[in-house]
Amino acid sequence: MCNFKIDYGDAPISYGDAIHTTIPVSPVLFLGTIDPDDENLTQLGGDGGIGADGDDSDGNDDEDAFNILPSVPLTGTYDLNNIPVTNNSDRPATLQAWIDFNRNGVFEAGEYQEAIVNINQTIANLSWPVPGGTRSGQSFARFRLTSNPLSDDPTTSNIDERSQNAVIGGEVEDYPIAIGTIAPPELLLVKRITAINGQNNLINNAQDLTKFNNDPADSNDDNPNWPLPLDTYLRGGFNLVEIQPQDEIEYTIYFLSSGGQPVTNVQICDVIPVDTNFVSDAFDLDRGIAIFNTDPLVDPPQPTFLTNRVNDGDLGNFYDIFTQTPNVCKNNPQAPQASQVPLTAADNNNGAVVVNVVSASNGTELPPATGAGNPANSYGFIRFKVQVK
Repeated sequence: MCNFKIDYGDAPISYGDAIHTTIPVSPVLFLGTIDPDDENLTQLGGDGGIGADGDDSDGNDDEDAFNILPSVPLTGTYDLNNIPVTNNSDRPATLQAWIDFNRNGVFEAGEYQEAIVNINQTIANLSWPVPGGTRSGQSFARFRLTSNPLSDDPTTSNIDERSQNAVIGGEVEDYPIAIGTIAPPELLLVKRITAINGQNNLINNAQDLTKFNNDPADSNDDNPNWPLPLDTYLRGGFNLVEIQPQDEIEYTIYFLSSGGQPVTNVQICDVIPVDTNFVSDAFDLDRGIAIFNTDPLVDPPQPTFLTNRVNDGDLGNFYDIFTQTPNVCKNNPQAPQASQVPLTAADNNNGAVVVNVVSASNGTELPPATGAGNPANSYGFIRFKVQVK
């Protein structure tokens, strides 16, 4: 019979694991007022890490030092006062804490602060000078309370080893934290024709489908966080006119999470162009829709092929002519938002492709891009084909 408890951190996996093993079973040193429960395995990535709440959802919610951390300013100091702590042990302990100010996915020695927690002390205070290079957006903080020493390797300036690895006693708690003013979620869409009759190396109307063609009327394709090279990812044409009857046209809709918070509930609707028919077997029998939302630089890309059937459990749906579409399908997507109205069954004259890109109900989300192609699940694309009548 094991007579100890294990407490794990639950920030995103890039921050590494912090493990506290408590002997005896009844802890005497912990953050907040609720002693840590026993966890059978690491919490890293169990919830995707974005909410840093894997530990909260495993057994009791024992992460109670904070409800929500106040936002970090971009300059000056960041103070956390009256942090609740419990030290019923026989010696002083140290509250050690990190904030990922530069949002690079690791805790560094320059992001560290500590406070001594004496026997029977119930609150502690921490204060950080906000360092240069601090970046706005969602980040993460880690707090470790222990009376046993943790050490940093001074030769590894890019990571503070005190934030990771195992120690006897105490507790670790991880939290999301906002730096500066965080913009709301935003999803950028860029639509391109990426093949005609199965060929993507044509030059049509002076636009090479194997290249990135910048649309001067659309700022969405100018965002610096699209994956590079653009000829690999945002390739395709947007103004092709040399189309003949019976030509088969492949459309690709690229998407990028570009706001300050994760995108958690998105449907993308694209109405089938006038004078074309949806190709229902474009990728396999009854599979006319593809979605690709991992690393697009894999060669060749490996999308997931979706059925055309509505509400059959996968992410794709094709709404045939004169059927009611979801409200996301608008009568004129290019018109101002205020003038758009849902596409009714009577208005659905050509059909519509609808893809549930992310859904809060099934726990999926697109984290905001922090750089070109980072993180890999912040972007993707949808693909379908039509045939000219």
